[in-house]
Amino acid sequence: MNKEILLKNILVSEWIFFKSVKSIKGKEPCQKDMATFLNSRLSYWSIYNENILKSYLFDLELAKSQDRNLITEKYAYMMKETDYLYYKEIENFLPIVDSEKSSLVNSILNIHIFWEEELVSSHSNLLDNSRNLYKNTLLPSILTYFRS
Repeated sequence: MNKEILLKNILVSEWIFFKSVKSIKGKEPCQKDMATFLNSRLSYWSIYNENILKSYLFDLELAKSQDRNLITEKYAYMMKETDYLYYKEIENFLPIVDSEKSSLVNSILNIHIFWEEELVSSHSNLLDNSRNLYKNTLLPSILTYFRS
């Protein structure tokens, strides 16, 4: 499978998961904006090589076969930092993140932090409307998004 097909399959899978996420408030407006979602996710995934894309697509397909929604799980894990009391109510419904996976996420996160800090120092004007790297403001931080 070439990179273009991998990206297409990832984006379609993510969109299906994303639009079926159930928020506390019901459907969010962004869940009806497929074009923006696909452009955003294409921008994100297009930097990765085929091996990473194949691995992620496998994870998406495995999750689907297990009736899991990785996007729902991601947002649920984010609640640990954005709405801790609600997170405690749903925590038992989420897969447990073992220490090996947590360590791997933190290692990858450190690489992303380095990239983000370089981008901020060299092209801060491009990031005026982006999420804050470290702290949650009106939007969850980049760290919160990535770590979850």
